[in-house]
Amino acid sequence: MDTLNSEDLLRDFSRLPALVDGVRYVIAERAHGAAEHLNIYGAHPVYVAKNDSWRFPNGDCRRCDDRDLWILSDEFPAAVDRAWDRNRLRTTGIFQA
Repeated sequence: MDTLNSEDLLRDFSRLPALVDGVRYVIAERAHGAAEHLNIYGAHPVYVAKNDSWRFPNGDCRRCDDRDLWILSDEFPAAVDRAWDRNRLRTTGIFQA
């Protein structure tokens, strides 16, 4: 079964660009445990600078946490493609260009 591990995606989420008010992000948290999973939120929130929080599409808000990692929502599909490339290289030694 083909699955990405946290290391495949973490490089893109680790960049941590400065948050911009009103911009949509994909956020993730690194889970604790032996598998070192990266929990990626399915709902992509907008950053609200006024109270340093995430506003989700359903209207719920959550304060930003020091465990949060983020990437611009528009950049996420390309990050997933790069993660699959890293996964293939890591697991097979073959890089597809």
